Amino acid sequence: MPIVHKKPLGPRENADWDLDPMTHTIEEEDEMLDGLSWIDNDTDVGSKRVSSNDTISEPPTLHSGRNSATSSTAEIPLILDHSCIGPDGMPRVDELHLSESVPILLDLHAAKKERPPPPPDPFLLELQKKENAGLHALCEHLADVPEALLDPIQFFEKRLWALVGCQWLTFGKQLQSPAHDTLLHARPEDGRKVLHLHGPVADGWVLAAKYPNATFYSVSSEDVEYPEDLYSMPSNHHHIYTPSVSSPIPFPDDYFDVVVTRTLSSVVKSSQLESVLRESLRILRPGGWLELHTIDPTLTRAGNITKHWIESRVLAPMENDFFSSKPSDRILHLMQDLGYHKVKNARIALPTFPISRPLSPGGGAGGELDAQNVMVYLGRHFYEELYGQFLRAGHIGAGSPSWWWDSMAVRQECQRENTCFGLTISFGRKTR
Repeated sequence: MPIVHKKPLGPRENADWDLDPMTHTIEEEDEMLDGLSWIDNDTDVGSKRVSSNDTISEPPTLHSGRNSATSSTAEIPLILDHSCIGPDGMPRVDELHLSESVPILLDLHAAKKERPPPPPDPFLLELQKKENAGLHALCEHLADVPEALLDPIQFFEKRLWALVGCQWLTFGKQLQSPAHDTLLHARPEDGRKVLHLHGPVADGWVLAAKYPNATFYSVSSEDVEYPEDLYSMPSNHHHIYTPSVSSPIPFPDDYFDVVVTRTLSSVVKSSQLESVLRESLRILRPGGWLELHTIDPTLTRAGNITKHWIESRVLAPMENDFFSSKPSDRILHLMQDLGYHKVKNARIALPTFPISRPLSPGGGAGGELDAQNVMVYLGRHFYEELYGQFLRAGHIGAGSPSWWWDSMAVRQECQRENTCFGLTISFGRKTR
């Protein structure tokens, strides 16, 4: 049985990067950010970091490299006989017997500081099982099951698989802004705080599990449901209930290091986007980051049949409810107008159907097909989760409405035109 929390207002390949602790000033970090290979804001929508034309001969590992939050290169000092340490903390030389055949690193100061790491969070262990399951397992769990979006418990499970797939897509990182480094190297005493704004509960849990030394708050105007018999909430995560998405965010000024959201395009109406982004700026600390993930309802390189289908069944209900039909552009412009600093924008193209072309010769054909299908299913999952409410609102007749990817005419056109979902990742910084 699900448990419901409703609280009152209150506070691809193996990536291998050298991540230095974030001890730089804002100005130094800005200079480093200028060197990142993010796509400029005027880049055409069709630009992509992960292309439907990419050849992936083998599934990238999902949980390796020095960027992993669990990896460590620290050497642990070896002390053979703790009884030889005197009350003053110094060794009793006359009683210290060492074996000549065993290499010894004797560092008493380091030994006093070293503490055993806390046991892994149970939810993180479950998440790691999914990360290590491979691309084929991702395909199986992300395969289209529209009913899952109507059942909160089934949706929670499918969402976890989608977030693992998105992590594979983005080189093993849940956040793409420099906030990733800050949270990855955070210590509990740093007091880092992150706000997950108006999104599925699974998103907040995954973020909390991947960055365990920060405190996470998920703000939502909906009841929270999750399978309590399968998972336990991460200990560093909290749910905050608000009456509506237009309510002020119930936290003081300069409170959070990061604000992240993946659902603004279908949760916040076009006229309310400015106030939500302004509120996010208010609660961010100087140097804090806002990161947004968006998939537009319109597609890249869509043909006439596909355009007509989407305009009549998705865009029309959206515009009737005053939602933006091009949220990624509107969000980007608002961030710049409101004074966010170092605003960056990256667009990732996800194929709408597996590419109808021969797979690469050799033994990696299965991995390449799985990689294509993961990208297809990810795009469909995020698209359906964001815009399914509008399709259902305009549906006339019995039964559940079908999607455009169920139409043979649309399928043939999309494969011919190489039509793609446009996943946009935007982030900006508060400077003062």
